[in-house]
Amino acid sequence: MQAIRYLASPTLSCANAAAPGSGTGQTLTVRLLNVVAVARFVLWNLGDSLASLADVRAELPYVENETWFSDEFGDRLGSFAIFPDAAAAAEPFPQRLREVIGKDPDLVEIFDVE
Repeated sequence: MQAIRYLASPTLSCANAAAPGSGTGQTLTVRLLNVVAVARFVLWNLGDSLASLADVRAELPYVENETWFSDEFGDRLGSFAIFPDAAAAAEPFPQRLREVIGKDPDLVEIFDVE
């Protein structure tokens, strides 16, 4: 079960335009909920790795909550992922990815998503 925290929710009102000449419009009120999650930003510098970017790409785990990005010129690879809580974001990276790259990420940053 996901742990989602709802914070104070402001109200947003907007006018819905009516048909021209009708002289009426509807006002829609929507409650905005601030769903809090955790974002993880990870970056590897592959310059000191024996693996090429192509080698690493073949081993990337593709999951719904994670996006991978690379910079071939700078020889860097990273990911941005959203997790329901800090415990999920702290899960270890796949062992096979560590074996191919030969090291842990150079940078791991955790952010609150508000």
